[in-house]
Amino acid sequence: MKYLSAAALLLTAAFSVLLGGGFPLLPAQEAAQNTPPPGSQRRDFNTLTPEEQERFRREFTVSWTTGPDGLPSGPEEFNKARDEIVKHAEPLTYAQFSEITGRHDLTMLESSELWRLMAERQNPPISIDELKALYERKRDSIKTFYAVFRDGDKTLTFALKGNDQLYLEEEDRNKAGDDDAAHDSTYRTIRAQNKSDYRHVSFYTLENGEERSNAQLTPRSDSSATQCYRSENPLTMSRIAWPGSSMSWDMAKYLEERKGLCLFERPEIIDGHRCLLLADWNEKVYLDADKDYSVYAVFRHSRLEKSESGPGYVSRHTSEPTRKTILHGLKDYGGGVWLPSRAETVSYAEDGSIESEKEIVYDKIKINRRIRDSFFEDVIPEDAMVMDEFRVMDYKWHDRKRLGIPVQGRSVFRHQRVYRSICVAIGLALIVVGAFAKWRKRRLANGQA
Repeated sequence: MKYLSAAALLLTAAFSVLLGGGFPLLPAQEAAQNTPPPGSQRRDFNTLTPEEQERFRREFTVSWTTGPDGLPSGPEEFNKARDEIVKHAEPLTYAQFSEITGRHDLTMLESSELWRLMAERQNPPISIDELKALYERKRDSIKTFYAVFRDGDKTLTFALKGNDQLYLEEEDRNKAGDDDAAHDSTYRTIRAQNKSDYRHVSFYTLENGEERSNAQLTPRSDSSATQCYRSENPLTMSRIAWPGSSMSWDMAKYLEERKGLCLFERPEIIDGHRCLLLADWNEKVYLDADKDYSVYAVFRHSRLEKSESGPGYVSRHTSEPTRKTILHGLKDYGGGVWLPSRAETVSYAEDGSIESEKEIVYDKIKINRRIRDSFFEDVIPEDAMVMDEFRVMDYKWHDRKRLGIPVQGRSVFRHQRVYRSICVAIGLALIVVGAFAKWRKRRLANGQA
């Protein structure tokens, strides 16, 4: 359960930061309400110097107005940075913009406003709207998807078919001594959705090798596997795609929901890859221009820190990345879909040292291959104890027939297909009988004549 809890926390944080939030990183009211770590002390605003009070106001309130020329006007350093951006001969790069705002000591809010001004002056080879349409075509080209991922001692198997059949299996092997585990153990969970129902099965391998399992049957409207991943499509699988990163494969949703994005005009070379940079003030996404603008790398440029000028915490831009994710070995699977053989994520401490490293290896990826319906249905072992939320009762799975419980999902739809076939057959039979009767009547009439 600790593995599932950690995964849930990671996924929730990813979506709340990436897909639920806007631009800039943290709204002022949220930054001011962040709870400080244990042992820290908040400073009373009235005890600050006038200079500190002014800096605090700039950090959490808008300090500029829009002039007749449509350009923002604010504090002196803000105006100097604005003039540098407007008068620059060529469209700025990310590094140049970062250098200008850093040199003039601008706050996050002030930098965000000038970021908008800088983004309007870019003329990339493909627009953000065109990029979004490209990724929508990539996403729609995927009808079935199957993949196996390895993350150290963890293995994940994922499959989908259409929009309502999904399978996710996670296996976590713990060795004696890891996380205070007394013995070697294996924990495995399967989440499978087939048409109208959702199943969650947990397997525990005991010390003597015996395996025990329990399962849940849940209406899709209540709790489904797709709710964990926002959509049925693999291009939205954040935690599978980049563990430890807020990015997801579904750039169409990213482009639609993330505000303040800038697609830079001048390409950059990253590890030998010619990339266009898609970024906001906090996150840089490198798109491989030679691989249908597929994501090659994601760099995070922010850190939550205590405000230097008063109480509260602010998310500060950092000149160096606080986290890097690289997708190695991109392979073309057709339809413009390029997926990696390995994903590597490295997080950095404030002094630049490596804080943590994570790697995912993609053993198998199959796109638009045949997947049988039973793959999404037959996941519950016969001896499993089932918590049935359809009928609000618990029972052994092998007792379902004795209890008169119909099988959900596949067989239900099979019965529906049978009923439809019977109705169609009856209809055709009636048409044939009617036609025969009409023909017979006409023939008798001709004979009498």
